[in-house]
Parts: sequence; C-alpha cells; structure tokens
Amino acid sequence: MPVYVIVDPNDATWHVLQLDGRCYVETGKGIFGQPLVLPEPLGFSVPTTGWRPYPAR
Repeated sequence: MPVYVIVDPNDATWHVLQLDGRCYVETGKGIFGQPLVLPEPLGFSVPTTGWRPYPAR
C-alpha cells in the first residue's frame, strides 16, 4: 500500500497518509519529538527527537 509522509517544519508536525482506493487517508500524525511510525509493509519507526522546527519570523 503506498504511503505518503508530510513533514511540516513550520508547525513541527508530521503526517502519515495511506492510499485507500483512489484517495489518501491520514493514518498517523504527531509532533517533532514523537516517533514517526510507518505502517506495514515498511513497519518501522523514525525517531524525530533531533528534528527542529524552522525559526519563528
């Protein structure tokens, strides 16, 4: 199943989306510092503790 990951350093967030038929649906989300868990068949997590948001303007 195709997986799409969006990382937004402006908001310090991440989102995991999976293809469900013809549309992507969000299957996970979190903030920097929380592990980014990827679904099967990938089945592993990415640590985000070292990720930093963009500086405020």
